[in-house]
Amino acid sequence: MAGERKGKTYEALVKVALDRLRTEQENLGEIFWNETPAGMTIEPDFCIGDDVNHPQIVILVTHSGSAKNSDMKFWRNMGELVEAKTCLATVPRVVNIAFDSIIKESLKKLQAAAFDGQVVVGDRDYGVELIAWVDQHLANLPTAMMEKLEVITEMVGNNDGLNRAISRLTEDLGKAITSTLPELEQLWGMEKDRIRGKAPVARDTYVRRGFTKRILLGNAINGGSIKSEDYIWAHKVGLLNRAIKGFHIVDHDLEWFMSSPWADSYEAVSGNCITQGFLQQVDKVRSIVLLEEYTRYVLEHLLELQTKEGMLEHLRKQLTNPAESIDIPEGVLAPQNIWLFDYIGALIKARTNRSQGFGYSTFAGHVDAKSSYIGSMDVGTWCSCFMNQYFNRHTAFNPPVIAEEYVANVLAEQLKTVSSLEISRLSDDIISQYIAKEYEATLLAHRGFDPLLAIMIHTGIIKASSRKTGISTCFAEKAGLGGQAGKTTVVKVKNTLINWQSVSDAGRDHKKKELCGRAVGLRYSWDAIRNQFVRRPGVNKLILVLDGTWRQKDLDALVRSGWDQIFYADELVGLAAAIM
Repeated sequence: MAGERKGKTYEALVKVALDRLRTEQENLGEIFWNETPAGMTIEPDFCIGDDVNHPQIVILVTHSGSAKNSDMKFWRNMGELVEAKTCLATVPRVVNIAFDSIIKESLKKLQAAAFDGQVVVGDRDYGVELIAWVDQHLANLPTAMMEKLEVITEMVGNNDGLNRAISRLTEDLGKAITSTLPELEQLWGMEKDRIRGKAPVARDTYVRRGFTKRILLGNAINGGSIKSEDYIWAHKVGLLNRAIKGFHIVDHDLEWFMSSPWADSYEAVSGNCITQGFLQQVDKVRSIVLLEEYTRYVLEHLLELQTKEGMLEHLRKQLTNPAESIDIPEGVLAPQNIWLFDYIGALIKARTNRSQGFGYSTFAGHVDAKSSYIGSMDVGTWCSCFMNQYFNRHTAFNPPVIAEEYVANVLAEQLKTVSSLEISRLSDDIISQYIAKEYEATLLAHRGFDPLLAIMIHTGIIKASSRKTGISTCFAEKAGLGGQAGKTTVVKVKNTLINWQSVSDAGRDHKKKELCGRAVGLRYSWDAIRNQFVRRPGVNKLILVLDGTWRQKDLDALVRSGWDQIFYADELVGLAAAIM
């Protein structure tokens, strides 16, 4: 992936600077690149010390393609920071080297409050030169790490401007790795001395995924029978197969859930955790039965849809009535959104065989993205941020005509080189891509569905009147930040803070890092009068409720990072007794 290649190139530039720094500072220690010290589950970018298992310095090299993504990456960086500070034989200095200046200003302040040293390369004049150089040469650099380093080292030696930029980076690195913040040393000393709990034995649970799939089925399964129109979509997403009499469940997550304590009470439980947006996504998945009809419509109007004017006309028709000119089978819900956008996305992904081949970012990346502006934002970026409301037909959203025309042009261009024969040939692949996006990527991870909290309410562990609250971490307090920056959402019961998280294999590593990064910030607070970190008043315990495919090493890392006790979502009797 381009982002990973760019990240490794930034690391190589830092390695060149560190090698130069080591010639200037003989006592710096050995430099270890992408080697994991004993005790850590996360591989640091660089460790510096006598040996890799006893580093004196750990360096993170980060970059983010957007300010929006920088929020997620911040918590992952915090997870690496906490692991390095709490899981090693030493307590190293941890330094963050960020190569982009598009990181939110609040996150720069947060990281400055949490890390021993920080260099935001993109904010330096030489950094702009380095980033531009990487953009220019990235495609031609070797992929292999050491070959890349060798080529870059040679290029630095032959380019006076690049050499000067590396010298400036070396100077900033030297300052960052030698800086000391006594208040951070005091914080990590307290955390290192804290008595830790013991992680439970890892096992797999499927509460969220099973719950979602049971809600998706709804009343489709009734007394062992199923309507033919419901069976079509349930079979296509892999939930059911025909049997001699009726059907049988073939989905592992759903089978697990149907044998769980929540199978009979799923409607009562889910009533506390479903949003309108989640229900709309459920309807989208059930509308898979309409994809053949969508294909017929697109083939019938393909020549019109290949022009900006024709596409705009069809988008506006669907904005008024998405079911216009569509044959809706009896018992099937009519589409509620502008389905053309989702269909074209599935078509392009099927055609290119790339799951990331089309999306809202396509609008921002188009060659005409900066052809006009809406306020201070170029039209491409504006559409990538806000036109989801248009395609989902939010009644209160009225985009400017320039935005409608822009998305119509981009969508029409996507279809210009597609033939009717190709669309017909790709029909099965289009269905597969539609399922991958609307079902697997969107519905099964929908933010508008929170069954773990609903279960805790249903069982009486948390009162129905309890509200999720965002707590500013000690680092946000130290940085003097208000708003949502650096906050973690929890429920407080007595003197206990409870957080919860479901994962699948795909997102597990990132979620582990985020949760590792949050615990320390919740346990401690910043005392501005004494200018030091203290135990957070009114908080005696941090509890984590988990669901999904966590591994034992993940649970061990979470306990070491600061979570006092971990419970699985299907063993909440013990949770009730643990609350202090």
